[in-house]
Amino acid sequence: MKKPDIDRNRPLGLYLHIPFCKAKCAYCDFYSLAHSEEKMDAYAAALTRHITEVAPQMQNHRVDTVYFGGGTPSYLGHKRLIALLKTIKKQCRVWDRAEITLEANPDSACDWKALRALRRTRIYKSFKLAFHGWMDYHTGVVELSTGKTAANGSGRSTAQLLKTTLFKNMKEGS
Repeated sequence: MKKPDIDRNRPLGLYLHIPFCKAKCAYCDFYSLAHSEEKMDAYAAALTRHITEVAPQMQNHRVDTVYFGGGTPSYLGHKRLIALLKTIKKQCRVWDRAEITLEANPDSACDWKALRALRRTRIYKSFKLAFHGWMDYHTGVVELSTGKTAANGSGRSTAQLLKTTLFKNMKEGS
């Protein structure tokens, strides 16, 4: 019997749920753990083991998207995030133009040294930050790349920080 041809370029998107956040937002229905910093190292280690464990099942796919959702994934810290990204790169066939998205709150993504460290890993060419929770009535995700910014100024200052120090090709709305 002839073996089936395997298309090793079948796209695969990875979603990594990072359940940690500084505080539970009123609009959030997702599983999240506020004030649980003591669990972050164990969770990151378990997620790393899981990625390694399921990697053989992904061998016939090309990862074209990695999405860190939560909670507030940026709250996990850049060192743990870099370690997770390196694990994905080592264990999976990642497309050289893969899109990486990290949900963040402006208050957990204004450390320019941490964001620069993420960018400098050079693991991936495309890295997006998706901000949420800027306005009281806002119930979803605001992405800086869509041209939307917060009315209260916190988003604008974070956007300006990112644009001037890290992500030169970022588009900012008015």
